[in-house]
Amino acid sequence: MDSQQPNQINQQPESDLAEPFSQIFVDRAEADWAFDLLREATRQLLEREGHSVLLASTGEEACSLLAGETVHVMLVDHSLPDMTGAEVIEKCRTIDDLVQTVLLTSEPGAYPPRELLRRLAIQGHHNKSDGLEKLLQYVDTACRTHSLLESSRQAERLKQQLLANVSHELRTPLNVILGFLDLIREGTCGPLAPEGTEAVTTIHRHALVLLHLINDFLDMSKLQAGAMQLTCEPVCVSMIVDEFRDALPILLGEVPVNVRWEVPPDAQAVADSGKVRVIVQNLISNAAKFTNEGEIGVEVRTNGTQTYVTVSDTGPGIQPDDQARIFDLFEQADVPGSRRLGGTGIGLYLARTLSRLMGGDLTLESTPGSGSSFTLRLPAAR
Repeated sequence: MDSQQPNQINQQPESDLAEPFSQIFVDRAEADWAFDLLREATRQLLEREGHSVLLASTGEEACSLLAGETVHVMLVDHSLPDMTGAEVIEKCRTIDDLVQTVLLTSEPGAYPPRELLRRLAIQGHHNKSDGLEKLLQYVDTACRTHSLLESSRQAERLKQQLLANVSHELRTPLNVILGFLDLIREGTCGPLAPEGTEAVTTIHRHALVLLHLINDFLDMSKLQAGAMQLTCEPVCVSMIVDEFRDALPILLGEVPVNVRWEVPPDAQAVADSGKVRVIVQNLISNAAKFTNEGEIGVEVRTNGTQTYVTVSDTGPGIQPDDQARIFDLFEQADVPGSRRLGGTGIGLYLARTLSRLMGGDLTLESTPGSGSSFTLRLPAAR
């Protein structure tokens, strides 16, 4: 690793980039004075441009530097003693997927194949015989690209933080509202006229939908920020599912739908109870949202190694072309005639992601015109 020369520290950089960038120059060491002269000239030129340059002679050395330093751009020779330039780039991407890369070749007129450049998704390639000025053009482009990507990620992080903060602030008063609505419905605040009971029930139903949406936003923010924490332990899935027996009729309101429950008392799974609750709530809410007549079925079963929760409905079903993409973030199936109770395309994405984080999965079987069946699979507790 070489640092800047003392007599260069106070020099003004000639590049028009707004800030200095750290770079790793990965070039094989050879017993050739001309090669060493070019290597040193490249390093000095980059430092005169205001960049901090770290030197590596092998791929492993480059990866080690990248793991311990803040690096924006890598210049990687295509032929290294321990691995190819492509292998170095692929390994370094697992360490820092934001670092930008320029691939270097030495033989005059020798350029890496286009397919390789496309696969590596790198900034470009430079033949050393083309001169250092052209190399600087690639470096400037790589530095600007890194700045743009970093700014974009920072903006995304700020949006996620804002979303999480707003959702949290909304959830607290909404829980208070739901608490008082429960007291009113139970008659704690005095008897209600039939018209009042109907109004309170309607308010309660829509407040539950809103709380569900806010909780989804919070969980999505945690997932995308990498801050989701799971505690998987033996839990009673039957007990979690039974918590929604009272909520489902409220979500359905006056819609003439029969509800069928097949929940044994002691089905167990190794999972995070809170995340199982989120998944089941999403599945039951979707069934209530899209079923205008017929039946909604909630079934729990286990075979000793896996525990299953299936929520089925006789709604409009989902077209084959939509059945994969509805699990993507912000994607929703177009279901004409369904009751519009809102939705953002977060719920199923969240449910499948959480199920896989717990070692399970969420699958769909659906026939357009006949209904849908979503099945949560989790490892059974032994």
